[in-house]
Formats: sequence, C-alpha cells, structure tokens
Amino acid sequence: MKTGNFLLFLLGFLVLRAIVGGGLLIRSTFGKLLGTPLSMLETSPFNSLSIPGILLFYVIGVAPCLLMIALLKKPESALAEYFNFFNDMH
Repeated sequence: MKTGNFLLFLLGFLVLRAIVGGGLLIRSTFGKLLGTPLSMLETSPFNSLSIPGILLFYVIGVAPCLLMIALLKKPESALAEYFNFFNDMH
C-alpha cells in the first residue's frame, strides 16, 4: 500500500469518527448517548456538550472531509495554486 493511500485511509477514519462522535454529542447534549459525564466540563467554559460537539463535527469532521475530496479529485483552482508553496510536489 502506498503511503498516500494509507494517509487518506487514516484521514477517512478520522473524519468518520469525528462526524459520528460530534453528531452524537450534538444530539445528546448531556452525553447520555456516549456515556460522557458532565463532570468533564467543570473546568471548561461550556455548560453542555453541544458546542464541543459542533466543533468536533465541523472542524475535525467536515473540514478534513472536504480536504479528502479535494485530494482525491485534484480540481484545478487558481486560488489554491496561489497558496501552494510546494509547486514541485503537488
């Protein structure tokens, strides 16, 4: 297995776990579906698990999913090429 394929597999695993975990935290804001105690939030600024669930879902789940799609399809984009500092690699 090539290194690139393995890294895409790991990224897909991360995306899947983050979307499922974040969705469960959003759906059950007090952690009953995952068995998460609210005592974990005592030193945090959150009263429930909904905001951490939203962050997990979108930042760790959806954003890398879009990155994975872009890596697989390799679309042409002038904006992406402007920020590409490694033109010789990708």
